[in-house]
Amino acid sequence: MEKRGYYIKKSKVDQSLYLYIELNNFIQYIKDNKQDLNNTWVKFRIFEREKPNDQFSHNMELSK
Repeated sequence: MEKRGYYIKKSKVDQSLYLYIELNNFIQYIKDNKQDLNNTWVKFRIFEREKPNDQFSHNMELSK
């Protein structure tokens, strides 16, 4: 899996979602995958993994 600089985890306490970002990798991921660099908005699709593990409960992808 390509390193994207983030991961998402669901809290076991209140079921909220936490988005952890490694800023340099995340910025590079956006630059490498964003089609229109003049548009300042970025749209993501966030979805629950079929098989969550200890580190990840959801996935996220750039939506064009």
